[in-house]
Amino acid sequence: MALAPALAIMLGANVGTTLIVQVLSFNISQVAPVLFIIGLVAFRSALGPASRTWGGSRSALGLMLLALHILLDTLAPAENAPSESGFL
Repeated sequence: MALAPALAIMLGANVGTTLIVQVLSFNISQVAPVLFIIGLVAFRSALGPASRTWGGSRSALGLMLLALHILLDTLAPAENAPSESGFL
């Protein structure tokens, strides 16, 4: 692979990671179910393959964000648990 395409791929990965971290730093608990429902309605009432793809991707993003929110709520008590200092 040439240097210019490799640098473009690396830059794209860095920018993508930065944008995802910025988006996830906000409270997404209200946005995730709305995004899922909008995507589901768009997917079910799609007239063409482009709108099915759009709806499917939005519902998948909504489910991913909802799962992330559930995971954070589940792991919240573990953050405040006392740690064992004898293992290290």
